[in-house]
Amino acid sequence: MVSAEPNQPLLPGTTASTSAEKEPLVEQQSHTTQEEQHLRAISTQFARLIIEAMNGQRRLSQLQNHFTHPALVRLSLSCHHQRGASVGLGSVHVQSPTPEVAEVAMRITSSLGDQAAALRITVQDHRWVCTDLELG
Repeated sequence: MVSAEPNQPLLPGTTASTSAEKEPLVEQQSHTTQEEQHLRAISTQFARLIIEAMNGQRRLSQLQNHFTHPALVRLSLSCHHQRGASVGLGSVHVQSPTPEVAEVAMRITSSLGDQAAALRITVQDHRWVCTDLELG
């Protein structure tokens, strides 16, 4: 199993992703602000963390500071169901109802078939946290 150092930062601006997967298609708009671009980068990184966990490349314990307990439980169940399947990141779409909230829809590609996922990330205690996760 390949995994990152326990103290390795997980979000953009800190380190590059260690995943060798293709770049996902990220929703583009013609005029995006720097804040929108930053939010897209954070959202895509959360999507990559989910894919890495599902592929067994990242331990769930490494995500506990960035995911609520209910979101980690849902991710753990999905990891169990996807065991042995090759999982990748298809597309990522982001909308932000407020500057401190992002709602993310993503497509997960798998040898078992594609599936959709939705996550909500919010700023809590000056950091981004996945507060809700639906996989299916």
